[in-house]
Amino acid sequence: MEFPITVVGSANVDMIMQVERFPAPGETVSDGRFSQAFGGKGANQAVAAARAGGRVAFLGCVGSDAFGEAILENLRRDGIFTEPVARSVSEPTGLAMILINRQGENCIAAAPGANNALTPEHIESYATLLKRSRMVVTQAEIACSALKKTFEVLADSETAILFNFAPIRKEAPKLSSRITYLVVNETEAAYLSGVQVGTLREAELAAQILQRQGPQNVLLTLGANGVWVATPQGGFHVPALPVQAIDTTAAGDVFCGAFATAITQGQPLREAVRFACAAAALCVTRLGAQPSIPYRQEIEAML
Repeated sequence: MEFPITVVGSANVDMIMQVERFPAPGETVSDGRFSQAFGGKGANQAVAAARAGGRVAFLGCVGSDAFGEAILENLRRDGIFTEPVARSVSEPTGLAMILINRQGENCIAAAPGANNALTPEHIESYATLLKRSRMVVTQAEIACSALKKTFEVLADSETAILFNFAPIRKEAPKLSSRITYLVVNETEAAYLSGVQVGTLREAELAAQILQRQGPQNVLLTLGANGVWVATPQGGFHVPALPVQAIDTTAAGDVFCGAFATAITQGQPLREAVRFACAAAALCVTRLGAQPSIPYRQEIEAML
């Protein structure tokens, strides 16, 4: 069985607290509202791709605990192929603590657990799956040795690679021409390019610098200001769809997953970015990571 999209990445359980404002060091902010959801950048991207209409396989690692089994059951509900997921006996399933303030902004502390137990050997064992995919989507929230092995396995293949350089990690693989689509936000772009991104002109400059480091296309997400896209033929801006943000958690992941589906189904680049922007816009109007991810009919209705 072949899958157009394979996501290599992390899977977490998210513990979410809505608060009036973020606490200062040593301060307790009370009267919060608690909820629990599934998350992790890789799993979010896989669910986003599947709900957008893609056929998706997920390659990652969870713990041999109740949280790990719940994550797998949740992925399967969205039709995602989970056979490639490893089960660690030594590390617990990844966990993230998420604070969300009244403006919908978030801050996150994560314990990677089993995500860091994903081994190069496990990646190698699914080399055929990766090479037969039209696109492999990955990020920096797994063990860097596994991430580097993913690039190594795909070095001589025709499979497109979408690399979401998030979170920022010094030991992540260097940018190269093997990356078909590099997706970064303003903070990540500034780290990689040295350009502080606050305007479209700065976004264009940062994207050009990143292109010179190797990636064929750079998608620089700008939150409410949309996306700057740099291609070998030139750059262009795709505006965001205006919405009232409640929770920005997973917006970047949803963008990546929806974009992967659009591209692998043959949409031109500009239309694929617009499709992904609509998915991300819907995401931020809802609370939680995977509970906020829209389905294809919702995305098409917004467009």
